[in-house]
Amino acid sequence: MTSRVLPSAVSAGLCACLALSAMAQADLPAAPEVVRIRAGEQATIMIPNAAGAAVGDAGIVTAQAAGQSELTLNGVREGRTTLVFMDDKGGKRDVDVIVSPGLSGVALEIDKLLDGIPNARVSAVGDRVVIDGKLLSVEDLERVQKIAAAFSDVVVNLAVFDSGPSNEVIADFIRRTAGVETVK
Repeated sequence: MTSRVLPSAVSAGLCACLALSAMAQADLPAAPEVVRIRAGEQATIMIPNAAGAAVGDAGIVTAQAAGQSELTLNGVREGRTTLVFMDDKGGKRDVDVIVSPGLSGVALEIDKLLDGIPNARVSAVGDRVVIDGKLLSVEDLERVQKIAAAFSDVVVNLAVFDSGPSNEVIADFIRRTAGVETVK
């Protein structure tokens, strides 16, 4: 005798599996999908119901339990890795961890980008990178502003256009050459 599975029985079984899967997913920790930190810094994430965690590359980030529902991440060096943690019901969640350079590394990157701009200076101060200097052209100032905007989370831009005596002499020469001596 052959046995036949009724379509309604298959549907009921499928629904039960989906319901159990959804319940397991509902118990998974509400951790972020991506965590961004800087080398040398820490971040704490909430992972309720966590039963264990593993870091893909401990050379990039290390993790340590900071209580029953918190995990402290320590940025070691620039790179990207995955943090995998399991809940107490066997569910699994992956979190991408992106470690960007520390402030001294950011300052070096910005310094390279500002190469060729006279009077532009870069320094790491506390938890910020400061761009400073009296710039000789509007183009240089615009370039510095664009670079500062790209790193706006850590950069304080104090650079200004130098409208000092030498630039005033040049501007006066241009006005006289153009025949518009009275325009300022």
